[in-house]
Amino acid sequence: MSSKMSLSEQNSPATQAEAMRFLKENMYLQALIEAIRGRFEEINALLLEKNINKHDLGHQMRTASGAVRGMQMLGFSHRDQVLGGFASITHDIGYNRADPPKAEDLNDVYHGGNKAHFKQHALSGAREAREWLGMLLKAAPTSPEIAKIITYKDADGKEQRLDEKDIEVIVEAILNHNDYGKDDANYDPRKIGKTALMVQLFDKLDNCRQRVYKEHIEPSAFIEGNPEFDKKYFHRAVPYCISHYDFNIDRQAGVMHINYQTDIEDFTQAVRAEFPNFEYSEAHFVEDFKKAYTKNCQIAAEAAGTVMESAGLRPTLMVTLNFASGNQVTLPFSRPDREIYEVEKNAGPGMAKCAPSKADSKVA
Repeated sequence: MSSKMSLSEQNSPATQAEAMRFLKENMYLQALIEAIRGRFEEINALLLEKNINKHDLGHQMRTASGAVRGMQMLGFSHRDQVLGGFASITHDIGYNRADPPKAEDLNDVYHGGNKAHFKQHALSGAREAREWLGMLLKAAPTSPEIAKIITYKDADGKEQRLDEKDIEVIVEAILNHNDYGKDDANYDPRKIGKTALMVQLFDKLDNCRQRVYKEHIEPSAFIEGNPEFDKKYFHRAVPYCISHYDFNIDRQAGVMHINYQTDIEDFTQAVRAEFPNFEYSEAHFVEDFKKAYTKNCQIAAEAAGTVMESAGLRPTLMVTLNFASGNQVTLPFSRPDREIYEVEKNAGPGMAKCAPSKADSKVA
């Protein structure tokens, strides 16, 4: 067997570090992490075997830091930020269930009782989180250690425990973080809580090399014609080339800007160690990024646009790929092609509002 490529870790941007400080100051973060650590170790083993990128605690924490920082920038309440943190840190907990539930099990969670085909892990995770958090809520009065897991500080610094309403916000975010029912004719992101949309948004933006298992990085997997060639190699190559990202939000224009920092040279040299003629250009990377993450970016654009109440008919997400050479490529993304929006004709430039189309008016 050939040697695996090394994976260098990158620190999160300083702006997202502010969000982590918020979570550490306002909840017993370590108690929550320790309570779910074993479960995510099981999930890691499963996804490694299934050749799926990491959905580990690192991914949960990066989603949390991004979601909370985004909430801070958009003026979300203290409570929303805390609940967004809880939901982000547990949003992938539904992987590895032996008995996946049916969509009917959580009809009451989805606004409007939509029976779309949900992604298994999102639905499983929502059901499991509701059961688990409910159990902790009942046990908390007699167990200080359990109480810590579901305790947070409110805006006045007073300790509070999650209540049933808080749990439903968390469950809604876990259920809606994936692309479970977006092909359903009645799907409407405006019926999803904005805290849930922020978790969905930053889950879809975490596309960096920390998501890649070292065991999945085999140079021969990137050489077409080899027996070990991976037809979906771009799901490994693209995040491997992205060290980290940062973002900013233009509320007036209703646009979110994402900056991915990339270094394809590290990837190219690693493959050339065994295949000297291997070529991977910036143009190759751009095309592979589109293959790997167009769907994610469309979902992120829809979530961002809905939260900011900007029109879904124009780009709401501008993704810039920054190369080590100094070159940049910017890709605009808008929501998936759906018929539930129209632009208000009287809205000013950059301030268009979401409005139901005629076909959707009976659903709202």
